[in-house]
Amino acid sequence: MLYEAQEQSGENAFSIMSRIFQEIGRGKPGQPPAMVSGNDKNYPGVYNFFNYGATDGPGNTLRGLQLAQKLGWTNPRTALIEGSKLIANDYIVKNKQNTKYLFKFDVTHEGGLYNHQYMSNTQDPNSQASILFSAYNKGSLNTNLVFAIPVYNNMPAYVKLPSDLTGDLYYVSSDYDSVGFRSGPGVNYAAVSGCERLRKDSVVKMLQKGINGWAKIEYDGKIGYMTEEYLTPVNTKKD
Repeated sequence: MLYEAQEQSGENAFSIMSRIFQEIGRGKPGQPPAMVSGNDKNYPGVYNFFNYGATDGPGNTLRGLQLAQKLGWTNPRTALIEGSKLIANDYIVKNKQNTKYLFKFDVTHEGGLYNHQYMSNTQDPNSQASILFSAYNKGSLNTNLVFAIPVYNNMPAYVKLPSDLTGDLYYVSSDYDSVGFRSGPGVNYAAVSGCERLRKDSVVKMLQKGINGWAKIEYDGKIGYMTEEYLTPVNTKKD
């Protein structure tokens, strides 16, 4: 069904898949996500793989299913294929928003910049990129891939993420997009539940240094450990 959606919409099947996982989750064996279960009491037999029309606020999923019913998405195949065609035409074909980044940060829409975003979640492009990488990493990374990377004029050289922490502050300064946040000072310890990896530039509170090359830190109310080489003191006069 995904490859049929790719053929009819022109959007890569992996790209369609990553949007589905991001929007409605993966579900469990025998228990698909609510938006594609077909079992909603208000809209039985209706499917929406992309949360299309589920605008922010209370009742968002009902609004998405209401629109899906109006569009005739009354079986999984129709919902997946027709939804893919609708989104690809509205974003990729008409407005050249042909990457996950541009779906969120609209800098190409000829009808007016910045007002044609698919989602409000600012972390969506990063999350979908991770899903896409995982998919490609299962045997397709050796294919020819084209990266469309917007470059802006007059951008600052470096910007760290904001934080409301106080005290001895550090930020994650690794060469990676994110690094492990562990329950103990070593790679053999499990990741901290609910906060397995910290994004680069995340601000943390230093609790203890010099633990065999590891540091005890606090982030988002959770305490864990990270190797010290990935942590740099915040310059409060500049950062």
